[in-house]
Amino acid sequence: MKKVKVNELKPNMILAETILGKGGRILLSTGIKLNEALINKIKETGKKSIYIEEDKHEIKMEGIAESNGEKIHFGSQVDIEEHLNIELMQKVEDDFEEVANTVKNGILNLNLSEEEIVKNTGDVTEFIKNNFNSNYAYIFRSIMTIRDVDEYLYRHSVNVAVLSFLLAKWLGYNDEKLNKILYAGLLHDIGKLKVDQNVLNKPGKLTAEEFEIVKKHALYTYKILEDFRSLDKEILYGATFHHEKLDGSGYPFGLKDNKIPEFARIIAIADIFDAMTSNRVYHNKKSPFLVLEMFSTNSFGKLDPRIVYIFLQRFVEYYIGSEVILNNGKKAKIVRINFTEITKPLLLDENGDFIDMSKERDVKIDDFYVKELENFDK
Repeated sequence: MKKVKVNELKPNMILAETILGKGGRILLSTGIKLNEALINKIKETGKKSIYIEEDKHEIKMEGIAESNGEKIHFGSQVDIEEHLNIELMQKVEDDFEEVANTVKNGILNLNLSEEEIVKNTGDVTEFIKNNFNSNYAYIFRSIMTIRDVDEYLYRHSVNVAVLSFLLAKWLGYNDEKLNKILYAGLLHDIGKLKVDQNVLNKPGKLTAEEFEIVKKHALYTYKILEDFRSLDKEILYGATFHHEKLDGSGYPFGLKDNKIPEFARIIAIADIFDAMTSNRVYHNKKSPFLVLEMFSTNSFGKLDPRIVYIFLQRFVEYYIGSEVILNNGKKAKIVRINFTEITKPLLLDENGDFIDMSKERDVKIDDFYVKELENFDK
């Protein structure tokens, strides 16, 4: 973004700050494309200069204007493209399926040699880096698409790898470390291949004894990967320890605090998010917003709060402008992030009224509503 004098503003510039009117009410919000009428409104505020986006592709948000008490909605460039670009959504989903098939046949397959698994993992790593490096809103949406529970292990491994990759990128990891965390994400559940599948895929709640059997998959992962001579220790520990918790309540060893490697802390968040937003034989998928709320309220002491915050911020950021369904059945759009409470954004409902979720605490977001994608996964 850059600062521009108000008298130098031109149509089609993109606003990069919220402009307030009388009484502190929102006049224009970040992400709106300016025209002559809106520029005149900014001039009427008496402001001398404002911030605009230097690159329109950075827009994350819709614009809202208010004129004589009437709220007016302006779709941003990103919003318009999102509703039109079903082909892009299909490409992202096709890429996910291609990788999942490779994971099924060429990575999570104990009949293969170490060399074959490592080579295939390297190939998938390069594919993810080249094909999942942008269009994040579509990636998130594809990860949350309903799919066959029988293919869960393979698609879950891909989803966790991609989410871990994105988190690592946002944390500033270099290319070498991005490669490693992709390896760890793809292999983090390889030990489940040695768990009794009747227990692993049991409908309903596991008994205490059955849960102990499932927990052994972390040690099985360690034992399988420990024999891979070419595998870096960071990959081994990231894959093995992703069920450890900062307060020592995790498994397999009950590690605490800094004893848990950062790779494992990243994969833990990706693993929990994908598991909870997926259909399983023993539970139905949960709304991503309910999962984010859980992260926000229950992660203290268990998950790394710094990484959780980055995940929450980026997720909501890429869905500004998206339509959602509220717990009262109404539709609304996410207008602005509340950085003090990431999961409590400012909404604009279908009646043109603002809903500040940080103040209206009973309002919850149940799920996304995207008309064009309603039948996408059928």
